[in-house]
Amino acid sequence: MNLKRMISATAAISALVVLAGCGGGSASGSSSLGTFNEAPISREDYYKKLETMQVVRVVDGNGNVVQARLAEPMSNQALQMVMIEQAILQAARDEKVLPSSEDVQKERKFREELRPSYINELKQMGLTMPDIDRQILLELAQERLTTRGVPEKTLADVDKYIADNPAVSRVPATVTMRWIVVETEAEQQAVDADLRGGLHFASVASSRSKMPNARMNNGAFPDGAAQPRPVPIETFAPAMRDAINRTEDGRVSDWVVIENRRIKMFIEAKTPETKKEFTNAEKEQLLRELMVREGSVQNDVQKLIVEKLSTANVKININHLRQAWETFQTAVKERSADILGTPTQPSESKPNGTTQSGNN
Repeated sequence: MNLKRMISATAAISALVVLAGCGGGSASGSSSLGTFNEAPISREDYYKKLETMQVVRVVDGNGNVVQARLAEPMSNQALQMVMIEQAILQAARDEKVLPSSEDVQKERKFREELRPSYINELKQMGLTMPDIDRQILLELAQERLTTRGVPEKTLADVDKYIADNPAVSRVPATVTMRWIVVETEAEQQAVDADLRGGLHFASVASSRSKMPNARMNNGAFPDGAAQPRPVPIETFAPAMRDAINRTEDGRVSDWVVIENRRIKMFIEAKTPETKKEFTNAEKEQLLRELMVREGSVQNDVQKLIVEKLSTANVKININHLRQAWETFQTAVKERSADILGTPTQPSESKPNGTTQSGNN
């Protein structure tokens, strides 16, 4: 088990809480999930499937939806997340930075100011208002553990940071497009013939493109998206970037050949590079991010969480989860020396002065 990867989940606690919150919010009410052709589907079947899934769909670094095999059962991962959350809350309580209910309500309003759709988006995922408030509580606790002892910053500090770091305000040029990807000259000629015959680009993409999701999303870019979405032009390969820049909105690009792929694009819209004007709420958010960045150097939150996890007196009432927890806690204890910086034995010196250590 890669403990560092597991503990690093505390740095992205919002993702952990969303997953745990979904389970908590849906546990109430009828034990029936619904029916399929009048045959009942139980919540128990649904939860067991969640616990035992081996393959899931994920979004890769290019925004494509792909299948991935789980490193360990979802039930184990969810249990570890729940325990990490408890460790964060207890660490915040011990350090006297645990947010109050008033703090949570204030933060919720602040997030809605930043993004008016914030609550609705989480509700669409299945979270209830108590779930959302718990997520906020956890994220605030994480932030306050990280920033404790850090001198308060002001909006003047933020203005100076923005002035000194122009890249923060830069909004790159984007393109919204569909694409067709084929592999042979014959396939390329067939696409051209369809387009000359008056078929819509989306229709040709659906029938001719080799991208995995083209039939479902009519060639939307990126491939895993249901509809085309804006993507920074600078992220494309140079040949594609040049073709995009040469092609006007509402037009089809020339063919671009990259290795064994032949690519044609329909440019729905492009936006030029602009400079972002920050609202007061966005400046406040940036202020907090700067404090978190400074606090991450000053405060070792990972150390606190590891200590809580390795010393916690935990009782699990479900057999297979009890074994999963014992395995996880044992791994935490065995690896805590690496994470806490406490050597358990002298390291073997190399001739160049570096030390021999195990893989992380």
